[in-house]
Amino acid sequence: MAPQMSNEELCALAREGNRAAQDELIEKNTGFITGIAGYVFSEYGLADKSYGIEFDELVQEGRIGLWRCIEKYDPALGASFLTYVKDATLLPSTTVSRIMKWTSGYMGATVASASARENVSQQIS
Repeated sequence: MAPQMSNEELCALAREGNRAAQDELIEKNTGFITGIAGYVFSEYGLADKSYGIEFDELVQEGRIGLWRCIEKYDPALGASFLTYVKDATLLPSTTVSRIMKWTSGYMGATVASASARENVSQQIS
């Protein structure tokens, strides 16, 4: 059995156009993305159906974020690929903004939603 390639090696191949390496990199890190999506889903109370965001949607956003990170990752900066992915936006701010807009639309503009909006923006930045 051949040794598994590191995320950094797979990323380098994917950047050169190797579709199999890109697919493997995304598949290999789906558990990581699912974990981050689970954290966001529970931390921000998104299980409340009034937000209109499903867990699977967060996972898909994370997979898209991972895919985008392949092109932007620079190993010369000294961070591992997953550290870069985690620090980059797994959940684009547009998604979080959309969540907050839905919240205020369904529940009315309250001090609590303004506070939550500010908290989420700070934690994603």
